[in-house]
Amino acid sequence: VAPEDAAIVGDSSGGGLVMSVLLTLRDRGQPLPGRVVLMCPWLDLTGRMQHPPVDAPIVFSPEQAQRFAGIYLGGHPATDPALTPLHTDLAGLPPMLVQAATGDSVLEEARALVAHARACGVPAEIDLYPVPTHDFALFWSFLPEAADALERAGRFLGRPSAARADAG
Repeated sequence: VAPEDAAIVGDSSGGGLVMSVLLTLRDRGQPLPGRVVLMCPWLDLTGRMQHPPVDAPIVFSPEQAQRFAGIYLGGHPATDPALTPLHTDLAGLPPMLVQAATGDSVLEEARALVAHARACGVPAEIDLYPVPTHDFALFWSFLPEAADALERAGRFLGRPSAARADAG
């Protein structure tokens, strides 16, 4: 499979991992996938952007986010550009779709990523869903918004990449 025909998708902390993979590949001059989907991405390892929702259950607090980040980092500096996509130049990354729930504590991270990506010249879209929980796509079997989000992600991933469109 040609890299531009591949996609990479991550949800929650997997969204942060996806961004780290993309930045590492780009910085090493390796091929990048043609599309990216991030669902409720957790990107700020400091926890400072976490805003617990007022009318929704807290899935993890800013304090828990900091504890989880410490475990994940294992002593690695949190300032590593591959781990700070909200503050690292994203130029050259593939088009991305970010999906977020309006009642999620990481909503502001999703919004900030899309704004930052666009400022860096990366085509980025955001879909907001009126759902009061984190990682809502997991509930696709009974939550209509989750099923809609997955269908939308599938349509986004099915679009031809710029490289494929130019070749065809």
